[in-house]
Amino acid sequence: MFIEIDMVISKIKINKFFLYLFLFTSPFINFSFIPHSNLPMSYLVMFTYCLACILIPFNWNRYQLRSYDYLFICFLILMIFSVMINTINGFHLVSVTQMINFIFIYLIFKTTQNSYALSNEDLDKTLTNWFKFNSYLCVSSLIFFCIGLVYEPFVRAIFDFFNNSGNFSKGGLTASFSETNGARLNSLSPEPSFWGFFTAFNFALGLSLKRKNYLLLGVTFLNLILSLSRTGYLMFVVLIFVLIWKKLNMFFKILAIIAVVLIFTTYLSGLNVHDLLEVDDSFKQRFGSLFTAYKLTMENPIIGIGIGNFQFYAKAMGLDYGDVFSLFFYILVSGGVTSLIFFIWFCTSIHKNLKPAHKVIWIVALVGWGTVAAYNLPYIWVFLGIVVAAFKRKQNNIGSSVTNL
Repeated sequence: MFIEIDMVISKIKINKFFLYLFLFTSPFINFSFIPHSNLPMSYLVMFTYCLACILIPFNWNRYQLRSYDYLFICFLILMIFSVMINTINGFHLVSVTQMINFIFIYLIFKTTQNSYALSNEDLDKTLTNWFKFNSYLCVSSLIFFCIGLVYEPFVRAIFDFFNNSGNFSKGGLTASFSETNGARLNSLSPEPSFWGFFTAFNFALGLSLKRKNYLLLGVTFLNLILSLSRTGYLMFVVLIFVLIWKKLNMFFKILAIIAVVLIFTTYLSGLNVHDLLEVDDSFKQRFGSLFTAYKLTMENPIIGIGIGNFQFYAKAMGLDYGDVFSLFFYILVSGGVTSLIFFIWFCTSIHKNLKPAHKVIWIVALVGWGTVAAYNLPYIWVFLGIVVAAFKRKQNNIGSSVTNL
């Protein structure tokens, strides 16, 4: 009996240890203990956790596959099928590595889900500790930023150290200290847009907590402002809109919809596509990639052109970019309409398995994915693993209470 109790306690401690490893490594999206390995720290934590599940003789929690799991597996199968079909036109290693990335990121979601379920940690405590850690990173980034304004080589050394995995291409310092935009804060991420994404996500996370730390929220918001990231700004605006929307009654919701439609109609009526694309080169590339992705999708609507192949099509078309600046358009052009349908279905299924406060964060993340194709941001999947497991735990507790009545 005592041995069984010790085993349970040990299992809880081990899972708690791995849970916080997932949390504290997830913001470092482009850093690895193994340089140029294309495997950020969260991936290595995931592999270690899987190895622990195999080697340590505990009765590990075995989650039954739920609807969102089946949907994501179907999505993966369709994407793999698309790659196999498109190998007829030429095999590219990037297609394989990106598919492996999708599989690994799903495993991070499941292993985080498992480690939280077996850790017996309180949800609000867990998310509060994570928010504080992320905010302390924001404090350090402000310090690095101020030093960089005076002595750029120091920041370049820090930047190169934390972007050694090759998981994302580095363009951060070029964008951070450009002559046209002035100084932009990119912190430990490969470029400012990713830091804007992270800080907007962390701000939403901080607002979801029961006890809000307004000082750290202010620090996070300052990081977001200094990133000059349109992705981060859009996520922040949507966050505020959703929070206000939740407090409105139906009458004011209808008025808000009408107002937004009128504003956009009035604004867009004086613009054409050419004017819209001439804002700056980055803006031109972002919208240009969406139009190109749509055009290629129309030629390959069912199975797409295969993941990882867009850059080769773009090069053949003489374009000055090789990425699609939207995850949804990237999935559409890579795997076709069917793959996109299953991915959106997966997203809506996840949405149904979240508490209201966490649904807001998920919406904000999806908006961010609407402007970048970075599906392999570990902190998004770590967050989903925790809050989905917490939602299931609450459902099980309610079911047990009803059974005991």
